[in-house]
Amino acid sequence: MTEGKRSKTFGTCCRKGLAAGLVLAALYWFAESLIHSYIWHDGGLLRCFLTVGLGPNEFWMRGFTAGMVIIFTCYIISARAYRRAAEETIARQSSKMLCGILPICAFCKKIRDPENRWHRMEKYISEHTGVQFTHGICPDCIDKAQ
Repeated sequence: MTEGKRSKTFGTCCRKGLAAGLVLAALYWFAESLIHSYIWHDGGLLRCFLTVGLGPNEFWMRGFTAGMVIIFTCYIISARAYRRAAEETIARQSSKMLCGILPICAFCKKIRDPENRWHRMEKYISEHTGVQFTHGICPDCIDKAQ
């Protein structure tokens, strides 16, 4: 994944996480207001929702909890996105790996593909893995050629 795509993914995840976190925090705040209004009889629903009449400790605790909900939601969504991106990268890299048994000619070293066509080893490996070959002559072969 390129740096630009990674930062774009991070920005998108942060926006999605922030939006989801704000929704969850608002739902939490509303649930707390319902509890205070109807169970503890601290006043009307609107009064409890707007924290009018609630002490500063209650307001601070609701704000802190709502903030933590937003932060954790952002973290969870971005962690899922990064895990998904890592899995895609691993899958893309593993698709370029050769594995199993390659049928190869004992004499000319050509490789047979599943359609029974023979290819030069360099061409077959470069097509299936992305490896580029360069040729030279090793010292043993130079001695044999002379």
